Formats: sequence, C-alpha cells, structure tokens
Amino acid sequence: IDGNSDVFNKPIMSKTQLEFDPLLLDKLEFSDLSYLLSRGLSKEILNHEKFTGRIFNQRILVNGSERYVNTVFPIFNKEGFCGLDIRNKEYKGSLKGSDKYSGIWISQFDKSRKIDRLYVMESAIDCISHYELLKTKDPECDDNICYIASGGNLNYGQIETLNFFIDRASQRNYKVQKLILAFDNDNAGMRFTTMLMGRILVVDSMVQKEYAKQYPGITHLMFDVVKYPQDVKLIIVGFIDNLKEKKLLQSTIESFLKPDETLIKVDYDNSKEKQDDSYVNIVLTFQDQSSDWQMIIQFIHQLRFDLSSNVDFELPFYKDFNEDLIYFKRYRK
Repeated sequence: IDGNSDVFNKPIMSKTQLEFDPLLLDKLEFSDLSYLLSRGLSKEILNHEKFTGRIFNQRILVNGSERYVNTVFPIFNKEGFCGLDIRNKEYKGSLKGSDKYSGIWISQFDKSRKIDRLYVMESAIDCISHYELLKTKDPECDDNICYIASGGNLNYGQIETLNFFIDRASQRNYKVQKLILAFDNDNAGMRFTTMLMGRILVVDSMVQKEYAKQYPGITHLMFDVVKYPQDVKLIIVGFIDNLKEKKLLQSTIESFLKPDETLIKVDYDNSKEKQDDSYVNIVLTFQDQSSDWQMIIQFIHQLRFDLSSNVDFELPFYKDFNEDLIYFKRYRK
C-alpha cells in the first residue's frame, strides 16, 4: 500500500475491455491534464511530487483510433495495487476487476519521518484540491502530509486497509501523529465520518495512554452504521469487564446524546447478559439529518478518543474541497 511507485511510471498502451491484471497496468504517463485542469486544479499542483505515480491517463481506442482519454487513479489494498478509479467529464467508474471493497487511493509522503497529518477524504480530486488550497494559503508548510481517498463511497473493507496502513506506520518511521477526517459536507459525508470514527484503529498517538489504559473495553467497542429508509441505527457491540467503564458509557450517552431531550432513541439489549455480563449491545436510532449526525460523531469522539485533538475533523465550506478550490479561485480574481 505504501510501496515504491516507480512501477507506475512506465507507459503501457491501453486496450478496450481490459480487465484488471496486477501485472498489466492499463495506463500511460500523466501527460493529458485537461480534465483535471477543467476541475480547477493547477499544473503546478498536479505535477507536485506528492502525486507522482498517483495520477495517470488511460487512452481508449476504438477501431485502432484514439477516442478519448480518461484520468485514472490507482487504488491499493493490503497486498498492493488492486485497481483503477476512472474519471472523465460526465463519467465515473472503475476498471473491471478492481477491488473497490478494500482498495483506497493514497498520495505520496516522506517515509523517513513521522506523518504530521493523515487526511481521509472521499475522492482523490478532493485530496489534490485540499493540498492546493493548503499550499496557496501556506506556501512554506513543510508538514509531512498524507492523503487517502475512498473513491466516493466508504466500505468496511477500506477501513480495514486504512487500519493496516496505520498499524504498519506505527511500527515504522512514519507513525501517524494526527488523523483528520475530511469527507463531504453532506449527510453521506457525515455517515462516512461516523463509520470511520467507530472502526478506526486506536493507536497511542490518537488518544492519551492513561485513557486507553483505564478504558480498554470502551476504546475497542465496535460501531456499525445501518441506514434505513426512515432512520439510521448505530449499533455498538463489544465487551466491558468493569463497572467503571460501564458507568462511563452510560453517562456519555446521557450527556452527549440527551435521549430525554432529543429524538435519539437508545435501546439496550440485555438478552446475552445472562451468559456473559460483560457483553454490550446498544442500538441508537436517529434521523438522517445533520444535527443528529453531529451529535453521534461527537459522542463517538468522546467515547473512543476522549475528544483528543489528534483525531480531528475538517469540513469543506461548500460540498467538497474541489468546490472550495473553484470558488476560492473565482473570488480571488
């Protein structure tokens, strides 16, 4: 997932109807910038070393003639390169056979030192847009920044891949110092934030050691988000052995979610407690609306990370960071 990108720099002529093959990379050197330039990105940022080997072109041939050129982003899972996300005007897709369930796009970063900030977003274009905004506002920024994109959706397989990356980074030179969730500014983006908050690997740089030591059961609770037509359910499952942790869980639910004052419903499933009194199964039911999502996100942030600033959030002002970049350039003119 964080290996040498040189393999992606050799041009290979594309074929139509090609399926994914890890030994045959269906892309060219990144020479046609027209699509990404139309999205408001600059040549300077697109050619930045942070994105070397992370953006390519795919030429589609029809009857031997070039029909059009796509922009493609390689995605990676635990084993390495696993597919391509394909983008063009009025087109969004992936190469047939790509592992979209666990594959994520990841930028370049300096592997010789700690990662100061790891951003997780929905699309590679959002990541590149965010970096251009950052470098425009702070040209001298020398932080070691890494970007990861889920490709427009978020699956639990992708969270496993992200956890694999964070775990391996913690054992190497590039340990993640700060995780920033920066999904789209809409309900879907908040759902992805909730999913990731509830499943992200808790490492010592993200939470105070004393908190993790006192509340091991709470920091390892599992949170599942299930969206129904009428409402959303957050299912909390795990094992808590001591009374102190159980009281903290109960008080956090009451103080953050205020079920007596809001429409958030709390159900405690005690059916298995007779067999194991450490078992926890709580279902929170709420509406698919911004205010409820914000409360749920803050609740998980408090419970798993003790509101640590090393796990943070950054919302775009508009829908996503690409829109932010476009409007920023428009108003600056």
